[in-house]
Amino acid sequence: MQAPRCFFGRSRDVKSFPAGDGSLGGKSSEAVPEGLTKGFRNAKFNSALRKTFRRRPARLYCCGGDMPLISIIIPVYNTGEVLKETVASVLNQTFADFELILVDDGSDPATVAVMTGFDDPRIKILRQENQGMAAARNVGLDAAAGEFIALLDHDDLWLPEKLECQLRLFADSPEVGLVYSPAVCFGSEPQELPRFKLLSGAVFADELAQNAILSTSCVLIRRGVLAANCLKFDPLCVPCDDWDLYLRLAAVSEFRCTSRPLVRYRQHGGNVSADVERMYRASIRVLGKLAPELPGIAVRTGIPVRRLRLIYHRHLARMYYGLAWHGAGRPGGLGPFWRNSLLALIHWPLEYRAAALLVRSLGGLRPMR
Repeated sequence: MQAPRCFFGRSRDVKSFPAGDGSLGGKSSEAVPEGLTKGFRNAKFNSALRKTFRRRPARLYCCGGDMPLISIIIPVYNTGEVLKETVASVLNQTFADFELILVDDGSDPATVAVMTGFDDPRIKILRQENQGMAAARNVGLDAAAGEFIALLDHDDLWLPEKLECQLRLFADSPEVGLVYSPAVCFGSEPQELPRFKLLSGAVFADELAQNAILSTSCVLIRRGVLAANCLKFDPLCVPCDDWDLYLRLAAVSEFRCTSRPLVRYRQHGGNVSADVERMYRASIRVLGKLAPELPGIAVRTGIPVRRLRLIYHRHLARMYYGLAWHGAGRPGGLGPFWRNSLLALIHWPLEYRAAALLVRSLGGLRPMR
């Protein structure tokens, strides 16, 4: 059988990164076998955990062994030396049966030099012209050989037991399509992260009301669910393409969540989520794309379609109100302000904040944030 196309890097040692601000201490609430060690040294435990899952017939892949259990995908774009910390957090995982796919999204020479400097047979490097993170993740999905897909942003970090703890929640639960973990923030501009409800079970309605997963770095996904439902990241929904995928996974499978944070989310001025208006507009595109499918999703999930539509309209109203609020007081922004405020009220007449903005503008006062 033809092996997946890949490119291996030149030799260079990868060292573990020190735990700086935002590091997590304490013991995991998930059970970890006594005496567990890192990397390939815990091969006996890795083998036992791997046998928990029904394996496909063994096939050869580019590193010369049978298929890895987990494929880790990191889309890379101009991240420079930070990528070394990210990859080190992967190579230090207590569960070692994985392949690591680095997808170069047209990075600068400095980042390419970092990528080609890793020396580990589990690492593959794929390249594409700059098309964005969603397209890069899809390239990784096409090349993935594992039964589970782990996603990691090029500047985030994992705790050593992240894969192990998440994989345990899939055991003997074929109905589970996605497992995720909370995260803690660190970096040059750390801020308090929003507190999301931890979702477990049939979560479509809750996920439709609000995306409860902070980052793609937090998830582990059963690849068979993606393949069976032809699910990929939609570049038209960036930067909410991850939420679009989670919604579609929640419509056909259950979610699980670990009880403690296993991801360190790096905050800096370049975070995509920092562009709030872009996030609002992308959320509106995701909801608009989903609207025609709500009756079918209601049948599959057993949730009354009326309830789903109420959640849909309320969420849409919040997004339009957010656009109106951020545009208020901006020179030349009165037209979009009125349009977005009215759309918020049309979708959810009880969106009093939008009404308050309109009343203020009708009173002759300049809309203020």
